[in-house]
Amino acid sequence: MSNNKLPLMLKYRPQTWDQVMEQDAVKQILNEELQTNNLKHVLQFTGPAGCGKTTSARIFANTIEPTKGNIFEINCADHTGVDDIRQLVLDVSRTKPLAGTYKIFILDENHMLTVQSQNALLKIFEEPPAHCIYIMCTTDPQKVLPTIMSRAFRYDFQLISQKGIVDRLNYILETEKNLGEDGCGVLGWEEAAVELIAQSAGGHMRNALATCEKVISYNRNFTVADVTSVLGVTNYNTLFDILDSILQKNDVMLLTQLEQLNSSGMDLKLFIKNFLTFVLDINKYVILKTETGTGSVSTIPPSFNNRLANYNNSIKPQLRGLLKTLLELNSSIRWETNVKPVLETNLLLEVL
Repeated sequence: MSNNKLPLMLKYRPQTWDQVMEQDAVKQILNEELQTNNLKHVLQFTGPAGCGKTTSARIFANTIEPTKGNIFEINCADHTGVDDIRQLVLDVSRTKPLAGTYKIFILDENHMLTVQSQNALLKIFEEPPAHCIYIMCTTDPQKVLPTIMSRAFRYDFQLISQKGIVDRLNYILETEKNLGEDGCGVLGWEEAAVELIAQSAGGHMRNALATCEKVISYNRNFTVADVTSVLGVTNYNTLFDILDSILQKNDVMLLTQLEQLNSSGMDLKLFIKNFLTFVLDINKYVILKTETGTGSVSTIPPSFNNRLANYNNSIKPQLRGLLKTLLELNSSIRWETNVKPVLETNLLLEVL
C-alpha cells in the first residue's frame, strides 16, 4: 500500500520527538537522560489511549538503539501467559546483542499480563542486564502489580489539549489537500467543524484522526453539519436554540424543537447526554465570566463565542436548576424505551 493511501492515524504517526503532540515534561526528561547517558533500564509509560505512549516508546527505543533487530515489541494483550514472557522476554534477555549496544523490549498494554507473568518479570526488573532496556506502556496502571511499578521509572502522559488537536488536524488537512489525488481527498473544511472533531475526541489524537477520515469520506468539503451527522451528536446551534427556548420560557418553540429533533432520527438518550454536557459548559462559562471577566470554555468551539456572549450572571439560577434536572433525567432514562414523553415533561417543567 502506498504511504499516501495509509489511514491518517498511521500516515501521520510521529517518527521524531518534534512530531509528538505536547507531552513536554516527558520529552524533556527522556531527552535529558539521552544527552547525559543516564538511561533507565525499566520504564513504565502510563496515560490514556491515543496520547502517544507507544509511539514515544518506539521513538525512544530507535534513538537509543538504531540497530535493526535489537528492538522487540510485544503486544501483551496477545501474549499474556508466563510461557510467552519467558520465551519472548526472559530467554531473549540472556544474550548480548550481536551488533549494537542494547536489546530493547517494548511491552505494550503490560497491564494485560497475568499475575504469574508479571511475577516472572520481577527478578529481571530488580537486576536488569546492562545490555537490556524494558519499556512498558499501559492505559491502566492500577492493574500492574505494585512490585512491578516500584521497580520501574514511571512517566505519565497526558490527554492532548483541544487546541493541540485542532492545530494538528489543520496541519494534516492542509498537507493532504496540497497532495491532491495522492492525498485523502479532502477539498475544504469549516474551522468550526475541525473544532467539533477535536472536542469530540476527548483528548485522544487517534480518535480525532479516525473521525476526521470518516467525515472526509462523508463529504470531501465538510461542515459542522457533516461532523454532527457522522458522530450522531446534536449540533451546537440546536443546543443553543433549545437552551434559549427554556431560558425564555417559550414552550411552543421548545416543543417544536424537540419534535424536529425526534423526527430527525436523533437518539434522544444521546441528546440528553450531549445537552447535559452543554449546559454544564454554559454554567462554567457564566461563572468564569462573572468571577474572572472571561468566560472562555475550552470544550465549546470558539466559533460560537457570539452566542455565548448572550449569557450572563442573571441566568445562573435557571442554569443550575436545568443542570440538576438533566442529571436526574440522564440517570432515570437508562432503561426507558420511550424517551420522548419523559424528555418533554422534564424540559416543559423547566419552562412553566
